Amino acid sequence: MNDKSNEIACTANGCSAPENKDTAAVSHRVKPDYRVSRDEHAFTVRVFLPGVGKDAVNLSVDSHVLTIEAERNDPIDASWKPVFEECDRSGYLLQLKLSPEVDGENIKARVENGVLSLVLPVAEAAKPRSIPVN
Repeated sequence: MNDKSNEIACTANGCSAPENKDTAAVSHRVKPDYRVSRDEHAFTVRVFLPGVGKDAVNLSVDSHVLTIEAERNDPIDASWKPVFEECDRSGYLLQLKLSPEVDGENIKARVENGVLSLVLPVAEAAKPRSIPVN
């Protein structure tokens, strides 16, 4: 998969990820890792969000762009003074540009063990069909 930034255009020929400069300007959020697969009925997107529960994920669709925002819930005891820390406490932001063949009204999402699974159904008009010959 071509991975240039935070958008993905899914079509019958595969997926591409053109750069989105708006997301790069947000310094306290990082782009999560993700994978996209497709069958004849739907695209499946798996977004890896370690440290995030379902209540901390916000999804929205606007003008064929699916925006995924998530915040980590990693409370730190005020009395704890780290000597060394290598934990990134940034939130996540990912924007996926949806092709017109995706039925944006029927997207399904669930979070389990830090993985957001999205099912983006292919619109009926975009599915292969046979045409009877008279």
